[in-house]
Amino acid sequence: MLREHLAATRAELAAVGLELPENAYVFSNDPMGANTNLRRDLEHALSSSPLGAPGHASLRRQLDEVIAEQDERTQIRHTREPSH
Repeated sequence: MLREHLAATRAELAAVGLELPENAYVFSNDPMGANTNLRRDLEHALSSSPLGAPGHASLRRQLDEVIAEQDERTQIRHTREPSH
């Protein structure tokens, strides 16, 4: 599933003349996933892509999904923290 997602993301970026770094999914300074390289790379791709460019809407949807997942992880983490 991850390989398919990675391939699809690379294809969409290639359609607008961009490239996803090889380590975008492998390395993260945040093991809890709150600030992934994927989010940064999608944000960069969107900022480099004109609004009507092919693949722009798909990149926006992917970024929205990444942000929603990060928000959900943050919410779960806060729920699990002991209250003082």
